[in-house]
Formats: sequence, C-alpha cells, structure tokens
Amino acid sequence: MKICLIAEGCYPYVVGGVSSWLHRLIQSFPSQEFVILTIVANRSWSGKYVYDLPENVTEVHELYLEDYDWSPKGGRAKSLGKKEYRALRSLLLNQKVDWESLFDLFQKKTLSVDKLLMSVDFLNAVTDCYNLRYSQIVFSDFLWMLRSIYLPLFHTLKMQIPKADLYHCTATGYAGVLGSMAKHIYGGRLLISEHGIYTREREEELIKAKWVQGIYKDIWIEQFRKMSNLAYDRADLVTSLYEHARELEIELGCPYEKTMLTPNGILVENFQNLPEKSEEEEEKGGIAFSNMLEVYEALRSEEKGSRAKTTKEGFLHNILNFLQKQGLVDYVEVDETIKTTKKLDNFMDWNLLNQNNYQRIRKVIQGDLV
Repeated sequence: MKICLIAEGCYPYVVGGVSSWLHRLIQSFPSQEFVILTIVANRSWSGKYVYDLPENVTEVHELYLEDYDWSPKGGRAKSLGKKEYRALRSLLLNQKVDWESLFDLFQKKTLSVDKLLMSVDFLNAVTDCYNLRYSQIVFSDFLWMLRSIYLPLFHTLKMQIPKADLYHCTATGYAGVLGSMAKHIYGGRLLISEHGIYTREREEELIKAKWVQGIYKDIWIEQFRKMSNLAYDRADLVTSLYEHARELEIELGCPYEKTMLTPNGILVENFQNLPEKSEEEEEKGGIAFSNMLEVYEALRSEEKGSRAKTTKEGFLHNILNFLQKQGLVDYVEVDETIKTTKKLDNFMDWNLLNQNNYQRIRKVIQGDLV
C-alpha cells in the first residue's frame, strides 16, 4: 500500500508533538510505502529536515503557500467557461461551492494563478460578493484583501499531487483541501487525524492578530471554515484525541458518523500504583506533590494553623521554605516575615536592566505615568 501523509507546518522540518507522532507512525509500518506531501510557508524551508527520513519514505513533495507563479508570462488570462465561473463565484460567496469544477480548473497546466487573480472573471466575482455582502466597506481594500486570501488557496489547488492508495491529513485547512482534491483525482480513501482543531486555532489567532482588522477578520475566519467543511465532507474518517475536540468537529460541520476518538496512547493503569516520593526525596527535589489534585485541594483548603501540604498554609509554607533554601528570601517562620536577599535583588536588577526586557518595562512605566 502507498500512503500519502499530508502535513502543514510540521514534519519533517520542525520538532514537535505532531512531527514526532508522524515519524513514529512511519516507522511502525516498515512494510508500507510512504509519500510525504508537506505544506510550508515558502521555498526557504525547502529540504531543511530535522528528521532523518525512514527508508520506507520514497518521496517528499513540498507546497509553498507564499510562492511564485511559474506559469508563462505575458498576455491576459483566458476567460473562464460558464461552469468554471459559477464555481469561482460559489467559492467567493461560500454558497454550495462546486469544488469538483474548481479541482478540474486548477489542475489544468495552462492556468496561471497570477493571471486569474488579476482577471476580469475574478474581478466580476469579487464585485458580486461585495455588492451582496460587503458594500459598507471600501471596494479597493476588499479586492486586494480577497486576492491575498485566495493566493495561498489557489497555489494549493494548483499543486500536483502524487498518486496513493490512502491520503492521511494531520489537519483540515490547506492539508484537507489537498486530501480532498487527491480523492477527487485518484479515488482512494481520505483519513484526517486532528491533534488540535485547525479551524478553531486559526480563529483564535485571527481574533488576536493586529495585521487584520474589523470585518476582514470574519472573512479570513470564514475562509478557514470553508476549507474545513470541504475536508469533513470528503473524509472517510475523522479522528480526534478527546471528546470535546470531537464535539467541536461536529459543531464545525463534520458528520457524527465519520468521527472517532483515538485517545493519547497512555496506559493509565501503568501509573496508578507508583510509590510516592519520600520526604527526603522531596527535600532534594524542591517542591514536589504526588499529583496536581493535592495542589488544587491545598489552595481550596480553609484549615488554619496546619503545615500539612494539603492545606493552603502548608502549601505556602513549603514554597517559602524552598525559596529560602535557594537563597532568594529570608523566611522567619515564627512571626511569618519575609525579607528578600541580595541574591534575589541582584537577580531582579539584572532582569530590569536586561536589554530584552527594556522596551517591555519602559511601556509599563510609561503606562503608570499616564
């Protein structure tokens, strides 16, 4: 069997949870052939792997979202046919998107992404979208924002995909678009394994982002939801790591019958009867609790006059003792006074004077003076 793994922004360029999982997945099936279709920002990432690829990886294909258009230059874009234009318009309006016609359109070798974005057909589709939904904003800003939004998607749709028996995406988004297009072109099955919910992660990033403002945040968010809906619709199986993630997938449009939980591979029973640390071990290791439940219970406790670590006073007592052993404070337990040491003062002075913190501290000081 030939398996095409489709990953965005991780394996084999970046060390991390998803990358490590993919690497072990490939190693776990040495008799299967793997092809990697990886999505990165631009060509500066090309070939810069941080993993030694297993022997059963036979090909690596790279998609650059911020790439050049390598189509022949000169001349205008050819006018789209009626079916192709309706498909483009449906994409911009997000109304019953005709993905099949779009897949076929962009897989034509003669199509130029740059020429299409600057074409009369794209302008007309944008104008329709503007008049129907966004006439309250400046048209020129809207036009150029849509060109920037659709440039990476159009590069994705233009990608030449390797043929495989199974396409396995580690997310929806651009990876999901590639997997859906591969299924349309070659058949086979499409599996999506979500470690995080891609659409929700992009939504959170856009809400916090300063480079995009106002209604354009909503347009970008809709774009990612649009791509995820495609992936959920075309997938044969969509897995997630925990129940709430599965609920989010369903909320975002994934059919319930396609979802499945694949919990993190930890055998809980192997950790149920571990011996607790002795007092001596805790002394050497600093502040150590057998589990976070004890910390939670300690901070909720209202018990007075107790030094037990499961009480609030005991919890704080252990912290102060630890800081005293590090030479950072002088803690007088009898009258419960705390005095900083020269070591801590020097440490704080260094942090305040450190160049990396200068601008941050300056802003805080200026804020206090306003």
